[in-house]
Amino acid sequence: LWLKSPPAPSSDALASDAAQDSSPIGHRFAAGGSFHRNAWRLPGRMEAVPGRRAAVARAAKGGGASSIMSFDNREDFEANLNGSLTVAMFSSSMCGPCFLMEPKMEEMASKYAPNGLKVVKISLEPGRNAKAVKPLYSEMEVRELPTFIVFKDGEMQGRITGTRHAELQELVEGLL
Repeated sequence: LWLKSPPAPSSDALASDAAQDSSPIGHRFAAGGSFHRNAWRLPGRMEAVPGRRAAVARAAKGGGASSIMSFDNREDFEANLNGSLTVAMFSSSMCGPCFLMEPKMEEMASKYAPNGLKVVKISLEPGRNAKAVKPLYSEMEVRELPTFIVFKDGEMQGRITGTRHAELQELVEGLL
């Protein structure tokens, strides 16, 4: 089973809970009760996610050997659209599907870099660059994340949204 079963309460514990909590649901289901704390947690899952996100974020920001150029303003982003083929990745640090696509984009960037492919990423970071980046997201009609827009010689050639990596790869291969 996925879920950890709550410990069976003793009759003394039930009497104690009933005395402390007069709500019809009872203390066991309140925040901090043992059922609430243990029943829905998957072992090891909560600890694994933050470390993975941090590693992906470091790679995207140049902390590792990243093939993705990351920008946080319009000017730098537009200056890098003039290559033969550029995939622009619109994402956010708060976006789970963006983190799923990041390693696939790294792989694509390194695989097709000899053929002239550039992958640029512009990430919306709430509280940090939202005022500078939101107008660009609006102008490019980015309505969901991640959004990938493919440019060839500065002209938009196609758009893929979500985690449809295979479609994006077909589009890129067709334009190379």
